Amino acid sequence: MKTGAKGFDAALPILVEGCRAITKFGAELGIKTMVETYGFFCQDSERVEKLVNGVDHPNFPQRP
Repeated sequence: MKTGAKGFDAALPILVEGCRAITKFGAELGIKTMVETYGFFCQDSERVEKLVNGVDHPNFPQRP
């Protein structure tokens, strides 16, 4: 049985790595990337801020 990260803060490094890879690839193609803020996992501003700051890339802006 596989077990995943327990909670947002534990999953954050995995999310940051994936989002950074996608946003770098998008930048090469001229495509802006972002995160949707509905649902449960990335719904509140504190979590979104942690993700945006972790990705730390101009192609992954806080606002489109």
